[in-house]
Amino acid sequence: ITGVLGALPADVLARLSNASAKSVDAVELKLVDGQTIVWGNAGEKELKARVLGALLRVPADPKNPVRIYDVSVPRHPVTR
Repeated sequence: ITGVLGALPADVLARLSNASAKSVDAVELKLVDGQTIVWGNAGEKELKARVLGALLRVPADPKNPVRIYDVSVPRHPVTR
């Protein structure tokens, strides 16, 4: 978790509520607004941080709000 937190941009850290890991491959972050970030393992953490930052900058769609950002495979991120 420490390695993941160290890779996060300051604006994401400021929105962070908590971080947890069920295993080294299952790191999850919660934002203060209730959104979940599925991070996966600590591999490619710099790329995952950049992808997450880009996803969080996408304007919100009130008709289809994003609750989960999955950057565990950063070249193929998923939102739902």
